[in-house]
Amino acid sequence: MRKKLEATGITNLRQKLTRVRINHQSNQPYALRHSMYGANNLTKKKMSKLPEATPEQRETLHQKAIGKHKETKVEYEVYLRHGDEEGEFYVDVRKDIVDSDGDVVNGGEYIEGEIFDDYNKAGERFLQFVKQYEETGDQVNIYNEVESG
Repeated sequence: MRKKLEATGITNLRQKLTRVRINHQSNQPYALRHSMYGANNLTKKKMSKLPEATPEQRETLHQKAIGKHKETKVEYEVYLRHGDEEGEFYVDVRKDIVDSDGDVVNGGEYIEGEIFDDYNKAGERFLQFVKQYEETGDQVNIYNEVESG
C-alpha cells in the first residue's frame, strides 16, 4: 500500500501538510509564529541585499550634508516657431531640470516635436502640448515665436 501512495505523490503532500502545523492557541502556522520571535533570520538576509547607492546619490547626500546641495525642479518649454522652409511650422517640447538659482542643470532635453505646413494645425497641436504638459503639475513655459516675432 505504501508503494502505491509514494507513486501517486500523496506521501509528499502529507509531509508538506505536517510541516505547517497550526497552533490552536494563536491560529498561525508554526513557521510564522517562530519567525515573529526572531527564530527566523530571513529579515537580516533581506536587509543585507539592499542596493548600494550610486556615486551620484552619494555625492548628493554629501552636498546636502555640507549645505551646498541645490534643489531642482522640472520645467517644460513648448515652442511654436517658423520652420526652415517657407510655410513650415515647428512645434517642439523640451524638458529642463532647473536648480534653485534658475540655471538649467541638464542642458535641456528634447522630448517631442512635429512639423506642419498649416499654421492652424500647428497652433492646435501647440495648445494640445501645453495642456498635456500642464497636467504633469510641473511649470510649463510657452513660446509662440510665430505670433510674437
